[in-house]
Amino acid sequence: QHVIQDMMVPFDTMAKSLDVFHEQYNIYPLWVCPYRAYSYKSKEAPHRCFLKEPENLIKGKEYEMYVDLGAYGVPRAVHEKRPFDIVKVSRAVESFVESVHGFQMLYADSYQTRDEFRTMFDHSHYDAMKKKYDSMGGFPEVYDKVCKKGQASWAQAATAKKNN
Repeated sequence: QHVIQDMMVPFDTMAKSLDVFHEQYNIYPLWVCPYRAYSYKSKEAPHRCFLKEPENLIKGKEYEMYVDLGAYGVPRAVHEKRPFDIVKVSRAVESFVESVHGFQMLYADSYQTRDEFRTMFDHSHYDAMKKKYDSMGGFPEVYDKVCKKGQASWAQAATAKKNN
């Protein structure tokens, strides 16, 4: 029941995000760090970053301010021997973060479905490169590498290929 969670949320949602982290994880201290989410699109090229295009660029700037909230450790509920469902709690936090146009750091524990993961991140450039350089599907997608459900399904697929 150890939490490793890191989420980027727009700066203007920080107060509500802190409330969500408190309600769901109740782990302190939290990691709190500012982050500039840049727009990478131009007149010549679309946005080519795995992170979604920022929605609220600062006037005259090419970025939006986000804050990185990190919770690492054992939740208070676990310390107090109360029920704590890591999957349910983490999915609630992931859902909130996606709803405010935030995103999860890819090294954190993720319990999203493939569709939820694709909604949280911009796959347009990634999909084009995957189609061009991995047309045979020999390499796992990012989801398969970082999400708990993806890791399990990729491992099953690899085992099935090996046994055929």
